[in-house]
Amino acid sequence: MLHPAGPGSNAGSAVPPFQQEKRSVRIDDWRRLIGAVVDVRQDGRHFRSGLIEAVTSDDAIAWLAQDGPVGRMLIDKKSGHTIWISPMQLQRSLAA
Repeated sequence: MLHPAGPGSNAGSAVPPFQQEKRSVRIDDWRRLIGAVVDVRQDGRHFRSGLIEAVTSDDAIAWLAQDGPVGRMLIDKKSGHTIWISPMQLQRSLAA
């Protein structure tokens, strides 16, 4: 299920992923996003950005790979995490 965050602007600009929320959509089916670069929000605020490496078969838990010292992290729906992705990144992940 897609959830638009609002109208887009400045298409094609070099805006960091977590600042693209006006152009991002929320995806509830996390399994569709394996291999995609996403933004994770918790309670409506940016939490982390990274690559979805794996998702459990029940779609409740995902492993997020990140650059830097944090490394790999488990995120889950029960803790209020939501995943957001730009439409362009979504097209790339679905085409792969």
